[in-house]
Amino acid sequence: MEKIKKQEPTRRQTKPGTGLFIGLVLFAGLIGVGGCNKTGTNGNTAAPQNTAEKANTAAAKNEEPAKILKPGDVSPDKPLKVIELVDSVAADKNAWKGKEVVVTGYVSATSGSGKQQLLTVINDLTSTNKKDISCAFLGDKDAVFGKTIEVKGTIRYSDTDGEYKSVNLEPCDLKK
Repeated sequence: MEKIKKQEPTRRQTKPGTGLFIGLVLFAGLIGVGGCNKTGTNGNTAAPQNTAEKANTAAAKNEEPAKILKPGDVSPDKPLKVIELVDSVAADKNAWKGKEVVVTGYVSATSGSGKQQLLTVINDLTSTNKKDISCAFLGDKDAVFGKTIEVKGTIRYSDTDGEYKSVNLEPCDLKK
């Protein structure tokens, strides 16, 4: 009687992760091919937006024209908008560190307990939370939450490298 040798199924040897890589390449190719059916001279198939729609879209994206300031352009007497300060600090972090500023904006969030609160201040009520000022505040959160306030503080640090940009002020004194 002849012994039947059990054969192992043959598998193609590949490096780990190659299947994922090939899948991503195929997916990217499908997306690229999908864009080939665009018509018109500029490839835009969407209906043109009217002026009001453009304004609403810009407001929804928090797209104000960037007003980049230098530290010497500001004084503690003249309040800055949150977006002006954040964009200016993002342009030159080192120049702004330690600068005393006054910022006006809408308090979108508070956290903490008792009289010690961390405030998050955005440009205005309709702004996205992608650019903000944070600061430690000694006081009643109910007195400031959901209101437009003016705070004075010194820039201690900033995180402006990603999509979300934030500048921290210490101390945070309520001016108005």
